[in-house]
Amino acid sequence: MPIWPNWPRQRKSPTVPPPEPPPQLTLLSDRPERLDELTGALHAEWSAFAPWASKERVRDRLQGQLSERVPFTWLLLSASDALLGSASVKCHELAGHPDKPYWLGEVWVAPEYRGEGLGRQLVTACIDHAARLGLPALHLYTPDQQDWYRRLGWRDVEEVQQDGEAVTIMRRDLHAA
Repeated sequence: MPIWPNWPRQRKSPTVPPPEPPPQLTLLSDRPERLDELTGALHAEWSAFAPWASKERVRDRLQGQLSERVPFTWLLLSASDALLGSASVKCHELAGHPDKPYWLGEVWVAPEYRGEGLGRQLVTACIDHAARLGLPALHLYTPDQQDWYRRLGWRDVEEVQQDGEAVTIMRRDLHAA
C-alpha cells in the first residue's frame, strides 16, 4: 500500500471551451431582415467612394439582389447570427463594358474577422453559385487587392479609371459545378 493513497495525483485538465461552430453561408434572399444591417456595414466601409456615398442607393442596390439568380448576395453569419461578411454577383457593374455581363462585388468582411479566410469562403461561394447557374465567367474590379484575387485564380484583364481611381479589371472563368 503506497504511503500516499492518491499518488500519482490525477491532474485535472484545464477546461477548454468547445470550438465555435463554423460560420454559415446564406443567401440574402433567405434572410431579407438582414438588409438594413448589411446596408449600414457596406456604407460605413466604402462611403468615401461615389457608388457608396448614399446609404439609400446602397440599400436600393442590395434590395435588387434579393434573389437566388443573378444578381445575388451571400451573407456569412456566425453561430450566434452575427454578420461576418458578404459578397455579391451583379450584372453590368461598369458602364462601357457590355462584353462583361457578370461581376463579383461587395466582398466585405467585418474588420475584427479579417485574415481568417472568410473572404475566400465568400468569394468561393459566389463562384460556385454562379457556376451552378451556368454563368461562363465573372469579372471584378479592385484598386488594391489584385494579389489576393490572383491567389484565388483570377487574372488581370485591363487597367481602367473608375470614379477617379485606377483599378484593375480581373476575370475568373467558371466551369459548371
